[in-house]
This record gives sequence, structure tokens and C-alpha cells, in this order.
Amino acid sequence: MMSRLDELAGDIDFRCPTLGFADAVARLPDAQVFLYEFRQATAAWPFPRWTGVMHGYEIEYVFGMPFSERFQAQFYPFTAIERQLSRKMMRFWANFARTG
Repeated sequence: MMSRLDELAGDIDFRCPTLGFADAVARLPDAQVFLYEFRQATAAWPFPRWTGVMHGYEIEYVFGMPFSERFQAQFYPFTAIERQLSRKMMRFWANFARTG
């Protein structure tokens, strides 16, 4: 039940407004719209699983926190698979910044 309520709150607060905005922008001449949804919960996630992945938590992967011993010592460790995902996320964001 809690996960369903969490999904509903996410839909109301993030998913629906984001998709509506993206649709409006996509209707503009020469517009390109790019979206993604990050759903990878960290193995050592400190929150109940029903909370899902919270807004902004992909930033840990984008900025390479799985490779920071200091971050991991202070918060939580990352797995080898999560380090691979971090490499991909860094590459995706860098490529998007370069090419749009």
C-alpha cells in the first residue's frame, strides 16, 4: 500500500507535470525533448524499499560518488554494478552536454 501511495505522489509531483511540459515543448518548431527516468535503487539504500528512487538520486551516479571512498565511508557503499552504472551515467550526461 505504501509503495502505491508513493507512486501516486511521484506521479502528481513529478511525472505528470514533467510529461505535460515535455509535450508542450515538443510541439514547438524545431524542438527536441529528451527524458529519462532513473529507477536504480542503490543496494545499500538507507530508506525503505517502498520509497523507490527519490528525486535527484541519480546525481550520485552522475558525479561519480560510487568511486569516492570518502563519500562511501560517510554514507553507504556502492557495488561493482553500481560503479558500472555510474560510468554510463557520467558518459550519457557528458555526451548530452556536448551534443544536445
